[in-house]
Amino acid sequence: VRWREAPLAKPDGRGRARTVAYLPQDPPVHWPLAARELVALGRLPHRAYAAEESAADAAAVTTAMRQTDTLEFAARSVSRLSVGERARVLLARALAVEAPVLLADEPIAMLDPYHQLDVLGALRSYAACADSGSSRRLVVVVLHDLGLAARFCDRVLLMDDGAIVGDGAPDATLGADALVAAGLRQTNAAYFDTLRVEGAKTATVRAGAEAAGIAFRYFADGAIGISVDETTTIDD
Repeated sequence: VRWREAPLAKPDGRGRARTVAYLPQDPPVHWPLAARELVALGRLPHRAYAAEESAADAAAVTTAMRQTDTLEFAARSVSRLSVGERARVLLARALAVEAPVLLADEPIAMLDPYHQLDVLGALRSYAACADSGSSRRLVVVVLHDLGLAARFCDRVLLMDDGAIVGDGAPDATLGADALVAAGLRQTNAAYFDTLRVEGAKTATVRAGAEAAGIAFRYFADGAIGISVDETTTIDD
């Protein structure tokens, strides 16, 4: 594994920790730390042993907690947080590293729909370095929601049984023909695509027996996403 033409194994442990931040799917928290103290652990690779928190460390922690909507319980013990709140605090710890590479395994699995959109938006902003003047970062995220992958990702690697069966822009990789070619569904199965109805307040769906296949998604920008099969008629 190489990063910027150099083997990633070459730097020492502290150097690797500054280069790659990692958020596992369900990381353990062994001590009842306050949420802010847990997030501040993400700054350890940037500090000498036993050094005090610097102004840069404090700013990084505050920014990460703001991006994940966790500032309100900064002083609360993580043992008193809900599963979703704890997941967002752990994501803030990864963001606080400010590493050029961030690996996140299903970071929205424990979140409600609002915070799923909020967190993926924060990850996209992190990749674009919207909070700093530095160059773009690399964010690699494992997702099972193809609609969210299509909306937030610039590149999608589609996997089936551990093998890469698609690689490219979301429109190309997640299209009906690409999914059929990848063997991820039978050719006669209902294909679900995402329709964004800009400015629509309501949508009446006529689907008959296929109504069970209709799913609605409400976006933070006011758009309504409707997942439908290829035979459904939609009036807005």
